[in-house]
Amino acid sequence: PWLAYNLNSLAVTYIRKNDFSTALGLLLEATQLAERMGDLDTKAALLINIADIYLNQGIYTKMKLYYQQSLVLNKQIGSQEGIAISLRGLF
Repeated sequence: PWLAYNLNSLAVTYIRKNDFSTALGLLLEATQLAERMGDLDTKAALLINIADIYLNQGIYTKMKLYYQQSLVLNKQIGSQEGIAISLRGLF
């Protein structure tokens, strides 16, 4: 889980620099790692970050897709905070 976490942290740095393309690549890689490790908590958080990138870029169809995926995972793991964040993105 540490590698996925570190990739997420690096992606956030790129997001702050408005380099969404690099950030998105890092987040997608981290999501795959979290998936392979069965780390649903990290995967759910990563999906929210990916959705936020699409929100910032105005790509609403992809944004909605990632918020919906994060909502499903957050419900599965019982994360009330994650559910709230996912729902906020959908409305």
